[in-house]
Amino acid sequence: MDDAVFSGILSGLVTGVVLALLVWSWRQWVRWTTSEKFEIELNISPKMEMPQLKFGVLYVQNEDGTIINTTHWFRKKRKGKWCTVIRHPRNLGFQYKCFVDNHSSYSSSDIMTCLTEEGYSHVSVGGGKPGRLWFILPDKSTTQDPRGKIINNYYYPE
Repeated sequence: MDDAVFSGILSGLVTGVVLALLVWSWRQWVRWTTSEKFEIELNISPKMEMPQLKFGVLYVQNEDGTIINTTHWFRKKRKGKWCTVIRHPRNLGFQYKCFVDNHSSYSSSDIMTCLTEEGYSHVSVGGGKPGRLWFILPDKSTTQDPRGKIINNYYYPE
């Protein structure tokens, strides 16, 4: 009797785990097939290419108001070019904002000057980790919050 109960409990647990994995796999597949990739590329001068400066982008929110707030780190593609990819729901625009975490001996104002010289706009310190500077990509669409205080880049769906 005890062996039958034990084997029934064990088979129930195994079935539950397998079903949970199948449901998770199905959700991942649906998310993958109903989304698309958006590649962001930064042009960084050699003086800004140092290990103490870590570039990233915050995927802020979707067009439907869904708050995402995930960080995507840039990777060096080749000299002067850094890239990252945001996977987002197909046919939906979204807001994003680039930043650099400054762990170097350079001051924030030095980094701000370098970013401005490279064509990035609305460079600012604030919000997030200490030493983080936010900036807007040139030649990309932007959007503003209803209060007019925060400016983010915006991807318009095609």
